[in-house]
Amino acid sequence: MPELVEKAVEMALQGDTAALRICIDRCIPALKTVEQTVDVELIPNGEPREMSGRILNRMYHGEIDPETAHKMINAIARKISIDELAVLYERLDALEEQWSKAS
Repeated sequence: MPELVEKAVEMALQGDTAALRICIDRCIPALKTVEQTVDVELIPNGEPREMSGRILNRMYHGEIDPETAHKMINAIARKISIDELAVLYERLDALEEQWSKAS
C-alpha cells in the first residue's frame, strides 16, 4: 500500500493533475460550513445598508463566518425585493382603481 501512495505522489509531482487532485484531497480536508445562530440587532425601520454593514463588520471581526454573512445579506436583499414588489402591487391597484372610476 505505501508503494501506491509513493507512486501517486510521484505522478503528482510529475504533473499528473488527477494524481495531484487525489493527493490534495487526501492531505487537505474540504472546508465545511458550520451552521451558527447569529443574534442580529435589527435596526428599526429596517435600514438595509446599515444592517448589511453590521453583518460585514461582524464577519470582519470573526464573529460570523463568510458563508453565514453571505446568507444573511442575501436574506436582506430578498426582503427588499419583496417589499418593493408589494409597493408596486399597491401602486398598480391604486392606478386600476383610479382608471375604473374614470371610465
